[in-house]
Amino acid sequence: MKILLSIIVALALVWLLIARPDRSAEQENTRRQLAFEADSRSQALTLEMEKYRLASVLLTRSAIIESVLNSPGDNRETLDRLGYLQALSGVKSLVLLRRGETDSEPPLQPPQPLLDNGAWYNGIRTAFQGSLGRAIYVDSIERPHYLFFTPIFTNHGQPEAILIATIDMGLIRDTWEGSAHRVALWHADDQLVFDNSVEAPRRSITVERAHRQLDATLRVTGPAPGLTGEWMLRSSLVSLGLLLGVLLIGRQFERRRLLTELAEQKAGEAARLETEVTQRTRELEIVQSQLMMTEKLALLGQMSASISHEINQPLAAIKNYSSSSLKLLDKNRVSSVRDSLNIISDLTDRISRIVVHLRSFAHNEPSPVQPVLLNPVLDSAVTEFRDRFPTASSALHYESNPHESWVQAGEVRLLQVLGNLLTNAWLACREASHPHLELSVYDEQDQIRVSVADNGPGIDSSLAESLFDAFVTSRKDGDGLGLGLTISRSFVESMGGTLSIAENFKPGTRFDIVLQKIPSNAA
Repeated sequence: MKILLSIIVALALVWLLIARPDRSAEQENTRRQLAFEADSRSQALTLEMEKYRLASVLLTRSAIIESVLNSPGDNRETLDRLGYLQALSGVKSLVLLRRGETDSEPPLQPPQPLLDNGAWYNGIRTAFQGSLGRAIYVDSIERPHYLFFTPIFTNHGQPEAILIATIDMGLIRDTWEGSAHRVALWHADDQLVFDNSVEAPRRSITVERAHRQLDATLRVTGPAPGLTGEWMLRSSLVSLGLLLGVLLIGRQFERRRLLTELAEQKAGEAARLETEVTQRTRELEIVQSQLMMTEKLALLGQMSASISHEINQPLAAIKNYSSSSLKLLDKNRVSSVRDSLNIISDLTDRISRIVVHLRSFAHNEPSPVQPVLLNPVLDSAVTEFRDRFPTASSALHYESNPHESWVQAGEVRLLQVLGNLLTNAWLACREASHPHLELSVYDEQDQIRVSVADNGPGIDSSLAESLFDAFVTSRKDGDGLGLGLTISRSFVESMGGTLSIAENFKPGTRFDIVLQKIPSNAA
């Protein structure tokens, strides 16, 4: 009997040494599986909401919305047009609310949860201030919804109406029902938004993924490897002795087989989710490309007046110099005629550069990224800016860099970005008692920073984060479509650089372009 008890104790000790690392490995494997599912569902949720956000913005630019705004009163044709856009975009509902009106088209009773917490009026106020409003709520049948309040701008840049798109997030929740784990979305204040109705086990592991856009956290919860019940069961089996040892070994092999099958099942699900994420990403890239082209065409129309002025000015000068050259020829003043012809040649080159820049921008021609000498580009940007805004010459302070600096950039697009930033700075500070613009260059080890600063009223901190989004502008007079900074940032990023707003810069605003520096011997 003592020998049998000794054998049982020895087997129990051996089992303890074997089972402990096995249990740790199982727990780590469970955590990896939960993390993979959390990443996959988090990415799918982000792509789905981004698709609806872009769709809401694009719908406000459609000709159908313009025709609805111009149609008098509430009629059947208006409802049919909005119904067509609703079916096209895939949203649950679309309503139009004009400035100064309380009734929308079609009529909509605001959800009571949004009225109770003020989110409905906050979304409307945000949209009429020129930004994208958002709200989330759960209806009486526990169905989650998300709302986008998108501003519709007039020709003067002021929102005259908003388009309220309601998205049924229950469709997203329905895709979670195939999971054996609990998948839930929680507000930042730890309030449950919705889940897949799977009950979390008493002993569990939870993996979280934050969603800044929704101000929420996605949590995936699964069962932790058993400690108490499984521990006692295996200890009891070991205590039966050598006769039951064979059964334990067989059970271990069976568990390994089940884990292998589970791993294969998870691998198949992972492949399916990866394919779905790839497809959604491709759709999002197509939408983003179409949106960027729309933005560029809109900005091209805005630029036409200034381009016409810049071309007409040298043409008028060419005409004057040609007329004076004919008179100088009659007086046999050949030297003066030669000087006039040289000036005419320079003016012709200037017109050619303007046309090349405009054509490159309109046709989306790629600008080669290569070593570029920075000083000539800065000098050209300053010259074109002063030609366009003669009254701003005394306000602009710029000293040419005495050292030759080479950067990795595209010359044409860098010139367009500098022109846009200088124009924005002048429009921001021209009403000041002593307007001041400054173009500065700083050598920062392996980078070059080009800064454009002004002493205007500055940019509100609440608007600074979204200033680079499409159709967002800080101008109060409706001058501008809110597209220039979006395109400028994409140009700088295509050169491998960054475009950002300096924090806590007072008074006024400062934009920083950071480009990669190239040693002069490698240029």
